[in-house]
Amino acid sequence: MSQRKQDGMLFKVSILSIAVMQATAQAVGGILNTMAASMPDVSAQAIQSLSTMPNAGCLAGLLLSPLACKVLGEKRTTVIGIVLSIIAGCAPMVLSDFTPILVSRIVLGFAFGLYTPLIVVLLSRFYKGDQLAGMIGIENAVGSVGSAICSLVSGLLVVLGWQAGFSIYLLSVVPLVLFTLFVNLDDEKGSSEDQAQDAEVAPKAKAHVPGAVWGIGFGLFAFFVFQLPMAYALGTRVFESGVAGTSQESASTIASTIYSFFTIIGIPISIFFGAIRKRLGTFTVPVALASNALGFGLLSFGTSVPVLFAGGICSGVAFAIVVPYAYTLVAEVSPAESMSTSTTIAMVCLNVGVFCSPFILPTVSGAIGDGSAHLVMLISTCAFAVFAICAAFVATRFAAKAKLAA
Repeated sequence: MSQRKQDGMLFKVSILSIAVMQATAQAVGGILNTMAASMPDVSAQAIQSLSTMPNAGCLAGLLLSPLACKVLGEKRTTVIGIVLSIIAGCAPMVLSDFTPILVSRIVLGFAFGLYTPLIVVLLSRFYKGDQLAGMIGIENAVGSVGSAICSLVSGLLVVLGWQAGFSIYLLSVVPLVLFTLFVNLDDEKGSSEDQAQDAEVAPKAKAHVPGAVWGIGFGLFAFFVFQLPMAYALGTRVFESGVAGTSQESASTIASTIYSFFTIIGIPISIFFGAIRKRLGTFTVPVALASNALGFGLLSFGTSVPVLFAGGICSGVAFAIVVPYAYTLVAEVSPAESMSTSTTIAMVCLNVGVFCSPFILPTVSGAIGDGSAHLVMLISTCAFAVFAICAAFVATRFAAKAKLAA
């Protein structure tokens, strides 16, 4: 591929467009309470799992994506994944039974897992150095924009019925058209020649995954277990707070809007993550976790719309810092030959945490109290407060060692 083409705005927009829908699995979380009201025979916990069940399918997609790329090529794998996500994502619009909807959500996650890991792979092929870092930052921001728009639109469409909220996945048609028409990969000789040359010059080394990667993976698992009530319990918590009166639809709209602000705040944070990390240093994670504890505290006890929105924003700041920080650490501690494996481990741990959260926290909440969304979010508040204190202790020790070494 010529340098001129890959530097073109249309090509950049087309390749970045496939990141728009990557974080939208939880975008329908705000309408689940309305859906639950129309399915009284289905447990609230089962309904809540619809926002995180895609992550179960995503695990399978992540594992099969490399094989699919070898057999079909990266472009065909990406196109098939996007088409499948449109079909599975929109399926609940015409389904009324819980089980088929559950299956469609799993298939949606499989589709996401099939093509979203390729985004960074493709960017790293066409861009290097500072340009690559800039493109990855924009990619994270694009994902936040997509999630925010889908969450907001889903909440607005719920007035037409909960099924209308799932029409947000029709937006995937845009990246499908752009990527198909303007990004050439598997059918280009230059691409295959570059890969062959890279394979010849790459030194053969035994891949070794550092123990630190497993520690980071466990940290991501724990983080997402306590983070995900933002997706599946927010609508119920808004209704419990009384700010929407007795209207489940209004509660869904407010919750979806809060979630959109949660993701929107991540856009500038994601773009300026490098500067934030440089400024805060070892205290980046403690500050982020403290912000998350504050956010969930406000969500747990808030009884007014401004307080609930403030909680969503505080949590959004934390989310936009912790996740890229974790992936940066993975890159820093992993040797080049095991980078792909290390990244996969981190992504799998993250998705397992997302998948387990709606089963773990509501169960704990029911065992120790009334099982309300308030108690679920209070548990997350306490967990993030403990995490922040532990992280601050570790950061203080590292800062002291660095000062002595200097």
